[in-house]
Amino acid sequence: DEDEDITTLTRLEGNGDSKGIWSDGTTLWVADGDDNKIYAYTVADGSRDEDKEFDLDPENSSPAGIWSDGTTLWVSDRSSKRIYAYTVADGMRAPANDFINPFGNAARDLWSDGTTLWTLESSGRLNAYNLASGSSDPEKNVNFLDNENGFARSFWTDGTTLWVSDSDDEKIYAYSLTERMP
Repeated sequence: DEDEDITTLTRLEGNGDSKGIWSDGTTLWVADGDDNKIYAYTVADGSRDEDKEFDLDPENSSPAGIWSDGTTLWVSDRSSKRIYAYTVADGMRAPANDFINPFGNAARDLWSDGTTLWTLESSGRLNAYNLASGSSDPEKNVNFLDNENGFARSFWTDGTTLWVSDSDDEKIYAYSLTERMP
């Protein structure tokens, strides 16, 4: 609905390279790759909420996907093997809640069901982590994306179907999680 568009995501307003997005239903947080910052917007009217914005750690220099449990906001980095953690309330770094990717690929996007955090890797694979401990959970990894889905950029799931966007094909692929096949 055009009436609900947020139109302040422009270079003039500072948010010109939007990457990841997450919302608690009231505030919408957007990762920006130009100035390595998290911008905040009020969902109800689209206005910026600068009190909830924060700068990213200098090492988190290529932000991509973001996800939060409402307390911690995780930000993936396209050039490192780390998923950085920040406190939602004040934007402070929470390094004890970081995830280190043992698989060696940079995460493009993040999503969680509240128990498991999945990262979409540049290899097109989804790696799973236990959200509480930060440890790898390889039994929940997703390794069945189509070969055609070679430029996977973002994903979402309802627990039954997994949707994965592809920037090269300009297509969103759908996969059955219950059958673990496309």
